[in-house]
Amino acid sequence: MSVRSGHSNSIAVAAGKVVSSFGGLKQRSDRLTNLSATTCALLCTLLLTCGTAAADTPAEREQQRIETIDRIAPSVVCVMPPGGQGGGSGVLISADGYAISNYHVTSGSGDFMKCGLNDGRLYDAVIVGIDPTGDVALIRLLGRDDFPYCTPGDSDQVKVGDEVLALGNPFLLASDFTPTVTYGIVSGIQRYQYPADTFLEYSDCIQIDASINPGNSGGPLFDIEGRWIGINGRASFEKRGRINSGAAYAISVRQVLLFVDHLKSGRIVDHGRTDFTVGTYDGVVEVEQVSELSEAWRRGLRVGDEVLSFGGRALTSANDFKNIMGIFPEESRVPLTFRNDDGVQKITVRLARLHDFEAAPKLPEERQPEPKPQNPDDPDPEDPDDKPHGHPGTDGDEPKPPDEYVHLFEKKKGFANYYFNRQNTERFLKPLQTLLSASSPVVESTWILKASAQTDAGEHVGEISVGSRGAGLDLAGLAPQLQPADNQKPANESREFYGLLSGLLQWYRLFQNDTTLFADVTYFGSERLLPSGKHVHIVKIQDAAVTSRWYFSEESPLPVGVDVHVSAGADEGRLRFEEWNTDGEFPVPGRIGVVDAHTEAIRWIQIDSMQVKGKVAVQRYHPMMQLAVYRPDAFVGTPSAIRSSQQVVVKLFGAGVGTLDSYGSGVLVSEQGHVVTVWNHLVNSGYLTAVVSDGRRFPVTVIGTSLEHDLAVLKLDTDNDVETFPSLKTSEFSEATPGDPVLAFSNVFHVATGNEPVSVVHGVMAVETVLDAGFGRWTFPVKTPVYVLDAITNNSGAAGGLLTNADGQPLGLLGREIRHRDTDMWVNYAIPWKTLQPAITAILEGRRITSAASTEDGRTMISDRRLTSEFGLTLLPGFLPKTPAYVDRVVPGSIADKAGLQRSDLVLMVNDDVIQSVDDLRTVLGKFRKGQAVSITVNRRDRLETVSLRVP
Repeated sequence: MSVRSGHSNSIAVAAGKVVSSFGGLKQRSDRLTNLSATTCALLCTLLLTCGTAAADTPAEREQQRIETIDRIAPSVVCVMPPGGQGGGSGVLISADGYAISNYHVTSGSGDFMKCGLNDGRLYDAVIVGIDPTGDVALIRLLGRDDFPYCTPGDSDQVKVGDEVLALGNPFLLASDFTPTVTYGIVSGIQRYQYPADTFLEYSDCIQIDASINPGNSGGPLFDIEGRWIGINGRASFEKRGRINSGAAYAISVRQVLLFVDHLKSGRIVDHGRTDFTVGTYDGVVEVEQVSELSEAWRRGLRVGDEVLSFGGRALTSANDFKNIMGIFPEESRVPLTFRNDDGVQKITVRLARLHDFEAAPKLPEERQPEPKPQNPDDPDPEDPDDKPHGHPGTDGDEPKPPDEYVHLFEKKKGFANYYFNRQNTERFLKPLQTLLSASSPVVESTWILKASAQTDAGEHVGEISVGSRGAGLDLAGLAPQLQPADNQKPANESREFYGLLSGLLQWYRLFQNDTTLFADVTYFGSERLLPSGKHVHIVKIQDAAVTSRWYFSEESPLPVGVDVHVSAGADEGRLRFEEWNTDGEFPVPGRIGVVDAHTEAIRWIQIDSMQVKGKVAVQRYHPMMQLAVYRPDAFVGTPSAIRSSQQVVVKLFGAGVGTLDSYGSGVLVSEQGHVVTVWNHLVNSGYLTAVVSDGRRFPVTVIGTSLEHDLAVLKLDTDNDVETFPSLKTSEFSEATPGDPVLAFSNVFHVATGNEPVSVVHGVMAVETVLDAGFGRWTFPVKTPVYVLDAITNNSGAAGGLLTNADGQPLGLLGREIRHRDTDMWVNYAIPWKTLQPAITAILEGRRITSAASTEDGRTMISDRRLTSEFGLTLLPGFLPKTPAYVDRVVPGSIADKAGLQRSDLVLMVNDDVIQSVDDLRTVLGKFRKGQAVSITVNRRDRLETVSLRVP
């Protein structure tokens, strides 16, 4: 039988015998005799220029094929369940016994299986990892470490018409495990096979016409030179039953190799997907949908943009896009090129998970493992439904593995075999742990990195600090940044070096040399690390809400990089480490690179030196703060300084509002008994009493306030004018710089009620900065810099206390209880004395007095009747001289109701006027014109709220 294409229909090699038919080759050579001499000369020239292979005779080519088959056949595996029923094929890929097969083959073979090679020997094997979507599985043959294995080729170079060899064990014909060989050509490339109501998805596969039958599944596809180019897995059986139909599909070796290390992780591996979809319109691949929460959206991809390439391959159709996406494992970072109105854009995106397999999924009926063929004379086999199929995790009646191999399998949710994940995790972390164990102790230390960097704005020199509580960046010319360890947010990162601080915190955590600190540590596989393209292995770590992907090479125990993700909808921080120095007390990278997500360029920070200190003190509440380092040698609060500071702090007691505290602190600033404190509800409610250090109690009068300083000045009411008190001199204040030790004195938690000394805590001044903070809708009024402290001062009763340096010199006034607006973290701060001193002096001299206790002469009070009828408010009856301005009732539909006032609100301010009583409120409201907008600040269930209404 002649073959027009010049190749045989089949070559069957069984038990070492070769049967061939090459009539087409002779037919083609006969035709040459009928050609003209010129044509023959031309053809001869072309054949010679094509190389010696083209000039081989048919007999020589046949011999070459036989030699190729002899060379590759030892790597082909017959895969069977332990009991021998059914089976499929596979191929060895390394000398230590790793072999690739189909998932639908190993799924029917259990956790342990039997594998035969063409030397006639039978080996035990164990499942390693599975890729259900791609129908790929990795197993490991046991018992030796010198297995024959195949040589991979390049499936991307395969062309239609290329000759191929498919080896396997169809119909389980070879009892001595010698593989059957079928021969054919490549019928198509980059074929996409839709899932068709199942999870199985063959993408970018090679279509062949070589005979593929049940039992060939999982076997290798070789090119004519014997290079492994694919795994035979699927065929078109729709009309002919489960026998060869001339259309079969092999999973490309490129896809398999991208997944191999992921499979070695022992996981149930998934494929990747994008957060955008594409369609083909007039030969152009366009974006149809894109999630606004996706990385692609943040890089500028929009509906209607033209997608030019993906994963390094040019696209001509949506099918191309699905093909290339399907060859990448979950969480791979791949390049994407698209065109929008601004031109061609080149970005990278990280793929999400396609599925969420926590256990091996059940196969569709068409992919169920093929049972062993039965002799027609044998009785009918038992109903297959009466026996388990032997999916991973089922024991059935299968023989147990030898005792020496039992430990090689470990069950865990999300894994095909957790044993291999544990082994590979230790493979990359153990060398690092050994290296760190030989270094100086770093546990709970603080790292100070002297650093320099170049940006478009010029060169920057400074420090990077990393500790257990946070990481800080302080480079000259750039805004200082702080990333708290317990509340990491993208907003706390430097614009020029986005992700640096979160990445350094994970570096710090990893180098504590204790993996039990993390929620989960998993070997994840390998990938080409962008933008360098370096082949790296991945150890994925889950640390509370932070996910980090650590990258290791085979050459060094030290990591080459880390990608850190701190919150959904935000970009990763992508750090690269180079030039590690291990000569000192601790491994230090010579430079740290930060990958720009928009340009994929790396901006490098040069590390000049590193200091390891004993403890870190970090201010944690504002994104524009630098790290302060605790200096134990500088902090010694002398007993005399502490005693003198305690004597000038008074304990304040007044009327609590709701559940707000009825106590606070103040500082004596004159011998006549003037006291400064923060403006808060105690000052506003009246009936304030001060207890001085010797236990004496004095009523208090409010002298004046300064809202822009959040300040109130009080006066102790004494029985005579000659009483004197220990006090601070407001003109003799000091200033603090970040890192300076500080002492904070206050009546925290009203521990001291009589002559007991007030409490003192110590810490450091972390940074001087402007706060963006508030409480409820109330906005922090101080617009000048304050001292943010690494000392716990934001507690009940501490507001109004004294901040000093270690020598007792006044630095500032402790602030009230507030939270940072962005982070919702409580803020420990003090208003510097240098800021307060001019306002205090002015109030004491009577120049800028805003009396909270007085009203303007001749001002008309609004009557209770008018307040109710026009404003819709009813206040508590004024049964005391200064009854607090509590709202007793709000008339439905009234101006007050529409403004949002509620029953039990305590009115604290109207515009800038402080309200201490119901009479104050009625008086202040009486000064406004009809239709004028009024801002009212109230305390509502321990939160400050601001409402606006128009005067009727």
